[in-house]
Amino acid sequence: MSSLQEQLAALTQSQEDSGDPSTLQRIAKLVDAPDAAAEARLSDLGVDSLGLIALVVRLEQEFGVRASAEQALAWETLEMVTVDVEKLKEQQ
Repeated sequence: MSSLQEQLAALTQSQEDSGDPSTLQRIAKLVDAPDAAAEARLSDLGVDSLGLIALVVRLEQEFGVRASAEQALAWETLEMVTVDVEKLKEQQ
């Protein structure tokens, strides 16, 4: 199984090839940190427990996916959110 970074790199490359903003870029904008790196910790970006709830709602609006509370509580970085969103999109 490939690492999270490899999965994210492959997803980002395929999105860049299509000209669409990457999922990572879109998620970074949702937390008001459009220039944040994949490794950026949500807590460092000011995402607290209330912000996490808001992020789950915004992800549903932006991507049409619903993350579980367990998933959201496990997120530490933008990369982790991105990988979960991509997996949820694939399951649709």
